[in-house]
Amino acid sequence: MGSFGQSQQFETRWIQPLWSGSSWYLEPRWSLSKQPKQVFIGNRSVGEFSISRAELELGAGLQDALGELHVGLVKAKVKTSPQIGLSGVPPFESRLNGLRLRAVYDQLDGLDFPRSGSAARLEAFWAKDGTHDDAAIYKRADLEGIAARSWGAHTLKARVHVASVSASGNNVLDVISVGGFQNLSGFQTGQFLVKGLGLGSLTYYQRLVGLPQPFGSGLYAGASLEYARMRSPLGVQSARIDRAGLGLFLGASTALGPAYVGLDWGQGGHKTLYLFLGRP
Repeated sequence: MGSFGQSQQFETRWIQPLWSGSSWYLEPRWSLSKQPKQVFIGNRSVGEFSISRAELELGAGLQDALGELHVGLVKAKVKTSPQIGLSGVPPFESRLNGLRLRAVYDQLDGLDFPRSGSAARLEAFWAKDGTHDDAAIYKRADLEGIAARSWGAHTLKARVHVASVSASGNNVLDVISVGGFQNLSGFQTGQFLVKGLGLGSLTYYQRLVGLPQPFGSGLYAGASLEYARMRSPLGVQSARIDRAGLGLFLGASTALGPAYVGLDWGQGGHKTLYLFLGRP
């Protein structure tokens, strides 16, 4: 499995049930990724750096109709590299030995435009740095919850995302990217790089017309309202900032995945027109 473009990722995994029909499994996984990050001052990009990661994981877990429980032992090499401009991020390389925990509950009736149900995902990663004598500790935690309810052709979806990342010292091993379509609408994609996030959103959409199989399931029109509280943003002289965004969109659930056209407004007069392919 891979994705290529501005962000690059390649991943291979093998899921092996412990016995025939078993819900318990073993999962070795190997991945490579490189993610460019832009540092903004106001609405202007002033620098760019990249975070490259090579990761090997031996995992095991339980998967059933309600969701999944997973635990994995991880070895990773992470490299932070300044690219252009004044990113303020020093070069750094680390070898991590850590533990990943993941719990997933999924009872939504659809991935892209769910009409009913709920889902939650909790993922935590804890590691020690084996490269340096101080044995720096790196931690990341993500919690996301979604609930959808419908009345006839009308659907209201609520989403909450809470995340935190920390590492000993001032080196940047990881950041949380905020900004973009339905991820703080009206702002540029990844405009805020932060160490802590609390984001809530309400999205309304209405199914306008169905699509014949195998082309997809339908066309939708909707609006979203998002609010985010962010901690320790790069490029901002503040320990905490709050931002809000509003978006209007037309979307299609197609056989190749979702597609959107949207007009978004962000707090402070930011306005963006989106053509978005894939899941926000």
